[in-house]
Amino acid sequence: MAEASSAAVQPTPVDTTPDPVIFIEEPQSQIDISTIIGLVGAFVLIAISIAMESSGGAGASFFNIPAVIIVIGGTITVTAVSYTGSELKSAMAIISGTVVRKIASASTMASQMLDLSSLARKRGILSLSSHDRELSKDAFLKQAVQLVGDGFQAADIEHFLQKEIDIEHDQHHRAANILRRAAEIAPGMGLIGTLIGLVQMLAQLENPSTIGPAMAIALLTTFY
Repeated sequence: MAEASSAAVQPTPVDTTPDPVIFIEEPQSQIDISTIIGLVGAFVLIAISIAMESSGGAGASFFNIPAVIIVIGGTITVTAVSYTGSELKSAMAIISGTVVRKIASASTMASQMLDLSSLARKRGILSLSSHDRELSKDAFLKQAVQLVGDGFQAADIEHFLQKEIDIEHDQHHRAANILRRAAEIAPGMGLIGTLIGLVQMLAQLENPSTIGPAMAIALLTTFY
């Protein structure tokens, strides 16, 4: 009996291993080279074509302020009618991500998760709250840790996080729809500018000096 009681009161071994260092690496900004090359290349090719056509004689002016106002300004304002201010603001941030986007390393994220789980097993889940500064580098991860600390079940946590993913997906889809809407409106604004230029030209046929500028607006709005 004495041997049994002495075995029962043996102290639990203390984990003397050092606590893992919690360091959340922020996603790295990465430039989408193909998008930049495509956009810049398209304008460069147009500029080269204009320069080659203009090299043989007097170059035509391909910049016309009224045409810019009609096409660019008209496209922006008409597109804005279809959406709220908050949607347009969030879309601009998302659209900028098509050129410069943040990408996280999968292996680094896996290592971070192992460190967090190791610390939670050793010190308890509430010990992670002392690392809010590091967790704040990743809003999605911070929300997940908060849900775990609040005692939610695994299925509920997965449901909440999936909802966040779906909301972000919808925001990206909405931003893409804004660009599609602008792409649909721009040709219409070009046609409006063409009609404005033709009306101006036909209204003053007796004055040959006005035919050129009016025709320029008519053609350049379609070009833009």
